[in-house]
Amino acid sequence: MRLRKKRSILLIFSLFFSFSLLSCVSVEKQFEKGLKMEQKGRFEEAARYYIKVLKREPSWEEARERLKDAGGRSVDVLLEQAHNHQSARDYERAAQVLFRVDDLARSSQEVGVRLPLPQDYRDFRKEMMDKAVETVFRRAHQAEKAGDWSHAVSEYEHLRQTYTLSSDQNQRVNQVVARIYTQWAEQDYSQRHYKAAFDHAQKALEILGPESDRGQDALKIQKAALDAGTRSVAVLPFESYEGEKDEAPPEIGQELFDILVYEYLSDPVPFVAVADVGRVHREVRRLNLKDKSRTLGRISQVGRSLGADFVVTGRIDSYSREEEILDETERRVSLVKDSSSYTTYVEQRYRLELSARVEIHLISSQRERVMDEETITSEVSDEFRRGIYDGDPDVLDLSLSKQSLFDEDELYRAEQEMVNRLLEELAGRLTENIYNEVLRLVG
Repeated sequence: MRLRKKRSILLIFSLFFSFSLLSCVSVEKQFEKGLKMEQKGRFEEAARYYIKVLKREPSWEEARERLKDAGGRSVDVLLEQAHNHQSARDYERAAQVLFRVDDLARSSQEVGVRLPLPQDYRDFRKEMMDKAVETVFRRAHQAEKAGDWSHAVSEYEHLRQTYTLSSDQNQRVNQVVARIYTQWAEQDYSQRHYKAAFDHAQKALEILGPESDRGQDALKIQKAALDAGTRSVAVLPFESYEGEKDEAPPEIGQELFDILVYEYLSDPVPFVAVADVGRVHREVRRLNLKDKSRTLGRISQVGRSLGADFVVTGRIDSYSREEEILDETERRVSLVKDSSSYTTYVEQRYRLELSARVEIHLISSQRERVMDEETITSEVSDEFRRGIYDGDPDVLDLSLSKQSLFDEDELYRAEQEMVNRLLEELAGRLTENIYNEVLRLVG
């Protein structure tokens, strides 16, 4: 036992020593790379290597001295570049160089080395940043004047991400970007791109809020876009399921229809209006629209009678219920009336899988034409346990947990929950399909 303990200690020590040795070698290599960069006159890269060394080995004085020298030279080189960009009136490049100076000085400060900066550095930096910001403002304004809204907005986004703006500059950006989005929305509306108009107006609202003048303009555009672009949909009761009746729950098509229209389509997205279910049922009855008489013309007639742009029809094309036995265990149990007598039953673990396929059509009421046809599928599965006994399970002396294995009502309820999950998934996918197709046709 002692020998094993000594071996473990030796192994830990060996691993620690190896790790320390590798760490030292790694730091040595970083330092050597810094020296090579200095020899090549690449002082900024050399300084970065010395910073890495000092983060690992803060007491390495030679690295500290080398950082002071290389860092100072790097600052001189970078400032010369920045002044050259200033002379060429390329203020954005000057600003980018000064960002590198800031980062190098900050990183050096973190390892205890303060790099010398000229006394006028702050004033020079502020001047370059202000001029760089104004350059972007001018470029963005030119894009706005040209009606290139996307380019203009991207320039302002670049401005926010790159520079630290004052509160006045931020407010200026907000006002201008909100104006651009409003103009963009007006252009979308004039071109009958109603959804795009709504979305761009929403951007303006998010920036300035509905209380502002620009926000009020955006709200007006949204209302006009909704009035002009909203399309109404009438969902007809699903056709009767014609597959194997013994597998599918009764009235499964009706249940799916109810979940779809009363839950998932009860609060439609903007630009989609769903016809009242009661009116749909009345119109179906009035026209005596049974499954076999659902021609394209008669379905379109229902849509026109309801003032709906589109009619949705659907039917469950297939439904399957499959069981897979995972394992079976024989259990020995005494009888209720005679505890000295024993018998056996089988405890079975099985997986139940339910799947369904729904065929759905989106029909234009005016054109009497199928605009979209999709097949939506879904499946759910779960594991259960049940007891199997040739006789009456009431004669078995079972615990409460084992009695539940023979509770047919409980097993039925569990399976019904699975059916509900399946229908919920189908309804969700049907809703997504209906919304996507109608919105695609809104423009």
